Amino acid sequence: MQKRTYITLAISIVLALVLGIAVWYGVSAIITLKNESDVSRGEFQSWIRKSKQVLSLRKTLDRAAAVDASLQEFSFTVTDENQIQLISDLERIGKVTGAKAEVRDLEVAPDSTSLSGSLTFTGEWGNVYHALAALEAYPVKFYLSDVSINEYQGTTASATTKTIYRANVRFTILHTHKP
Repeated sequence: MQKRTYITLAISIVLALVLGIAVWYGVSAIITLKNESDVSRGEFQSWIRKSKQVLSLRKTLDRAAAVDASLQEFSFTVTDENQIQLISDLERIGKVTGAKAEVRDLEVAPDSTSLSGSLTFTGEWGNVYHALAALEAYPVKFYLSDVSINEYQGTTASATTKTIYRANVRFTILHTHKP
């Protein structure tokens, strides 16, 4: 009977060892899976953060594109045709408002970042005033660096004397670029 007790004891010890090894392996596998899960969860959260950043950047780029598109109307491309068109438009402002418009000069900056010029509007006060207001409403943004208004007596075609005004305007157009 002692032999049987030893065999039972040996089998119990072996089973306990096998069961202990199985429990140790199971616990270590669970810990490994938990660590991998934590890493995966961290990677997933990092991916979500990056996705949100990409969406935020996309919205910012879309807004910047919209702003850029809206600013294009204020941009002036420096070509001979556009300069001729600008002179024609400025003279047309004079005709529409009843003031005589004379473009005196146009100068393109060496780096093509600006276009400067001077012009004169001549006529009755209301006409000169409306010509200056129309200049402000022109689609390209004019920066007026010098405006002087002179008054003098002029003679009309019917030989009557009336007050004539002359507005001398020095302007710059920024936001220019070569085509």
